[in-house]
Amino acid sequence: MASVSNEVFAEYRKLCEERWGVRVVEKSESKLMKAIAVVLFFNKGFLTEYITTIGTTIYWPKASELSGRDFQTLFHEAQHAYDYKKFPPWFILSYLSPQILTILALMSLIACTGNLWWLLSLLWLVMLAPIPSITRTYWEMRGYSCGIAAQVWLRGAFTERYKEHYKQSFTTAAYYFMWPFSRSMDRKLARAEQRIRADELTEVQKTTKEFLFAHGLLGGS
Repeated sequence: MASVSNEVFAEYRKLCEERWGVRVVEKSESKLMKAIAVVLFFNKGFLTEYITTIGTTIYWPKASELSGRDFQTLFHEAQHAYDYKKFPPWFILSYLSPQILTILALMSLIACTGNLWWLLSLLWLVMLAPIPSITRTYWEMRGYSCGIAAQVWLRGAFTERYKEHYKQSFTTAAYYFMWPFSRSMDRKLARAEQRIRADELTEVQKTTKEFLFAHGLLGGS
């Protein structure tokens, strides 16, 4: 079983900064993150337990304590940063879909109160509900497939414990029930592992695999 040392992790972090513009900041010190935490009232651990990437900035709880143990997570978040740079503004709009459509309710402000258009505009508030998101699931699968890759390359296996943990991220309130279909998630995770083992990789995954190989850390596949 291979592991990433603190020194190698520091090199990988520098690679992420130089190649994809990744920047890590302390989450609890961000006013933006504190504001989002108020909106995400259903996710009590948002500030202390979850890493959040916006653009190429990664808001990380206890950022000053990062070590080799955080390699897999940085790998995941680097994929999000890459996708943001390559596909803006589509990445942002699709990631927040369908809940972002709630902003169309603002049309009610320019409609006359009490008429039909005012009521129709307010119907967009329905989009605040935890409606499954095909597009957010797609982007997160790209991120979580990096975790699968790290498990396969460094440890030789994507274990059942990790599979269940990943599935919970998609099917529970962690990501606002973005894909609450357990059997479907089992299939998605299995396909992602197959692609990793077949070397069907994203640009971030290819670069990371080359990095690990250069440091003699491909202990799995």
